Amino acid sequence: MLVGAAGAQIEERADVATLLHDLQHATSWTRQAECARALAATRVPDVEVLAALLRHITTSSVPALRAECLDAYATLRRTAVQDLLAAVGRGDFGVVDHAVDALERLGDRATSVLVDEVQKTGPAAGVATTVLLRRGWLDVPELERAGLHELAERALFAGALHRCDGAQESQRLQAKLARAPVPTKRVPDLEWVSGFGHGSGIWLCRAVEAEQGLQVTSVALHEPRNGPTVAVVQTTLLPREATSALARQLAVLPCIEWVPVPMDTRQEQFSSWMSTGNFVALVRATVGDDVLFDAAFCGYPSGDNVAQRFVPEVACKVLAESLRDVRWETREPTDADRTFVAAIGPRLPASQSWWTGKRLKKLGELLAPR
Repeated sequence: MLVGAAGAQIEERADVATLLHDLQHATSWTRQAECARALAATRVPDVEVLAALLRHITTSSVPALRAECLDAYATLRRTAVQDLLAAVGRGDFGVVDHAVDALERLGDRATSVLVDEVQKTGPAAGVATTVLLRRGWLDVPELERAGLHELAERALFAGALHRCDGAQESQRLQAKLARAPVPTKRVPDLEWVSGFGHGSGIWLCRAVEAEQGLQVTSVALHEPRNGPTVAVVQTTLLPREATSALARQLAVLPCIEWVPVPMDTRQEQFSSWMSTGNFVALVRATVGDDVLFDAAFCGYPSGDNVAQRFVPEVACKVLAESLRDVRWETREPTDADRTFVAAIGPRLPASQSWWTGKRLKKLGELLAPR
């Protein structure tokens, strides 16, 4: 009878073998995804495991399985980005868009490798370019450092379109850069609101230029399913070195216009669409007395309202991305916070906004002095 470390190692190898077998041969993709997660947890970069994961990443038609296998592969393999680009070069991906999705999912860890790749030739360079254009402003600093200024400018435009649901698939409208953005490295003073009708809560922020960067105040309503509804006020500082590309992206947004697709280039028949994911997005950006933009949308995104929601939707997403890694400090609400919340309601579109009014009212009640 085996005991101690030797017995544990044999048992672990047997578990890995079972997981690997099911990852390769199970008829249920949910079981395969479960095996991918379990194999990632072993932290053992077994060659056969990596090959099985990469096979699903490159050939599976199930998005959720590809994502689980990619996450596992990236956990086990430091060179995941290089491996995916090599797979593109070999023609392993059945659908090239799946390679783009995978590399985009790897996030910031992919940037430097992608920037190197676009300076080469071949199919992998094309895929790398597409990923960088999708990621947009997030990778502009790295592109600029590499001297890829033209690609950086394209990324500010293409990345904005990528962040507006359905914008690039619109058959009725097409985007154009109507005028050159005003050169700037300063982030404007900002007020913004975001939330989802089928989610919970609502998020209000304001940001002003400070000596060391952008001083941000968040006032949020949280409505957890299993807990009390609460209002939370937090502050953070976005360092100045992190704001230059953000400022450039925000400056581009009001310069993008949506024009009808010429009738002679449209498909003979085209369909529209509507999502059930209603949301609210409001953004006001000012520099001194000048208003860069002041836009709001509340309702259901569709193929018919791309132009109306483009600026507020994209601006809210970009601002959320800019704050994803900051450290927040919680504080007590002030009169300025209460005044800010009270002033938001009248600025929202009247249609489809009953749930925003309800949440703002609740937020105001919770912020009231005790």
